[in-house]
Amino acid sequence: MKTLLASLIVTAFAGPALAGPDFSVPSPHAKPLAASPSSKEIGPIDDVVFATNSTRLTDAAFEQLDTAARWLTAHRSQRVVLEGYADGVGMYVYNEDLATRRAFVVRQQLIANGVAPDRIILVTYGEATALGGENPLERRVVLYATKLKPAQIARESINKKDALSASWTQGKAIMTETKPRTVIGTR
Repeated sequence: MKTLLASLIVTAFAGPALAGPDFSVPSPHAKPLAASPSSKEIGPIDDVVFATNSTRLTDAAFEQLDTAARWLTAHRSQRVVLEGYADGVGMYVYNEDLATRRAFVVRQQLIANGVAPDRIILVTYGEATALGGENPLERRVVLYATKLKPAQIARESINKKDALSASWTQGKAIMTETKPRTVIGTR
């Protein structure tokens, strides 16, 4: 009984839980992205969440992206990867487009905050990793910093993490890699 009471008291005085590592704290140790130890994501990592069927940034998202842009300004050797996701509600093609638009909105806000476009890689998953149904945790853009080159990020995201596409700018050129798709019913 005393243990339960102590737990309740500690819980009552504890602050709200934070959403994991973000761009305002030092980077956590790198985690392997794939089986190869030469492929590593570099923290920090952050999630920007969206409402159902929305690409609108919340006030909290604006703050997150401002913090991320400041971190990227201080760490010029890093690139940022924006992984766009959608929940399983709606048509697959629509959700792929929605996830891409979400990542693009985050990209535009980072650029508005001073991040160079050539340092941003967009990776689209759509509903490919969704568990099905309406899940607010699946309506997000995941940001992470890395020193990997964009083409390497694209290959690893598509081949090892089942991303649908990856795109980035290189000077004035737009570079894109996509997952091969099977077309059914064509002649």
